Amino acid sequence: MLKKSKAIMHIIKRHGGKRLKKENKFDFSKYEFPSSCEANLACWEIHGTTGRECVAVNHILTIYT
Repeated sequence: MLKKSKAIMHIIKRHGGKRLKKENKFDFSKYEFPSSCEANLACWEIHGTTGRECVAVNHILTIYT
């Protein structure tokens, strides 16, 4: 069985996203995109290829796992 990669930065960069600074070290990773459409596309691609849980609200993508 093949192991899926958990790397997501190539997906984030492809859709024009950038990492937001964490308020504290226990916060989830958040990324900002130029539009909500790009954030949604990145969310679908991340979940489909890596299996990581994420949600896109407006133009902000939050990664939970």
